[in-house]
Amino acid sequence: MLAAGKDILDDNDRTIDNWPDVQQRMRIARSALHTIPDILANAEAERWYGFLGQQALANSLQAYISALDLPYDKTHDLRDLIESVLDHEWENTVALPPAEWVQWLNLYAVTFRYGEVEKDIEDRPGFLEEIKGIVENVGNRILAITGRESFEAHSDATETSAEDEK
Repeated sequence: MLAAGKDILDDNDRTIDNWPDVQQRMRIARSALHTIPDILANAEAERWYGFLGQQALANSLQAYISALDLPYDKTHDLRDLIESVLDHEWENTVALPPAEWVQWLNLYAVTFRYGEVEKDIEDRPGFLEEIKGIVENVGNRILAITGRESFEAHSDATETSAEDEK
């Protein structure tokens, strides 16, 4: 059994087979977050903020699950994704969104395009900053458990070339 907060991989082997999936999910999450300020500046497109916030959280949680080397369905239901993380015996070190947000974001992501939502967030920029913080924390935890410094592609060829030159 691993202790809370322990790295998933030992110091001798920092590779995981599904790293490309982790990278792709975090790219999608960050892309959604980077789009939000433009969305909030456009009155006609502003209603997309809830959908993009939900997508950012869902993809970051999928990356987290993938980094834990756990299977996940291609679901965007935040409740299911959070349960997958919390079911892991030692992964409870990351702040996850409150249940009220999860329920609202799931509903918003599914129904926003069909009409008005019953409940809206008054402080949209503040709400989205909170989502950004959660995605960033999830990303930092992924990097810690995988021993990576960033989500950028690592070039094994470059590292090999540097070794060959010695």
